[in-house]
Amino acid sequence: MSVRKIIYCIRHGLSEHNVAYRSMGAEAYHILEDTSLEKEGEEQADFLNKYWVEKNNVDVVFTSPLTRTIQTTLKIFKNSDKPIYAMDMLKEYPFNYERINKRKDKRDLVINYRDNINFKYLKSEKDPYWVENDVYSNRESVNNLKKRCQEMKKFILERPEERIAIVSHSSYLQCFLTQELEDEDVELKHCYPYELTYQNEHFIY
Repeated sequence: MSVRKIIYCIRHGLSEHNVAYRSMGAEAYHILEDTSLEKEGEEQADFLNKYWVEKNNVDVVFTSPLTRTIQTTLKIFKNSDKPIYAMDMLKEYPFNYERINKRKDKRDLVINYRDNINFKYLKSEKDPYWVENDVYSNRESVNNLKKRCQEMKKFILERPEERIAIVSHSSYLQCFLTQELEDEDVELKHCYPYELTYQNEHFIY
């Protein structure tokens, strides 16, 4: 029997570092840590909750464990009984040297969100990808990002659900959708469900 999957790839809503970047540039990514949604970002997620009809057909949701993606996920799937799982491999690229991409400890995440999100796929208490005082030369490579995306696709293909939502980040999702990351400055829309299908043993975007 041929496996068929429909994967909805959603970037988080507008966040504090997205706004700070306009005045501070890339420095904002190193000064701010694990930022939250701006009011506009909350409204973007609320809009998707209200008008995205396909959310009702989603079987399972996987989210990055960063605050902005968790907040986006909980707004989009508010009052839903969909199972939601957090996964470190869905963190933004590069995962290891920009402070905005350092997640909170698992214990704190569980305390704050355990009623709505399952954290069983977080295998370590601390962020396993984070390297304190890392330098640019140790930045995650695009090849390693591609491996992360392939690992996630393999994980999805082994699951029984057909319709899957992923709430993650612009660079990660660009690579997940196209298998490439040609320009980090070209960003996906906030809170827009990009659709990737798997059929006849191929992913189609």
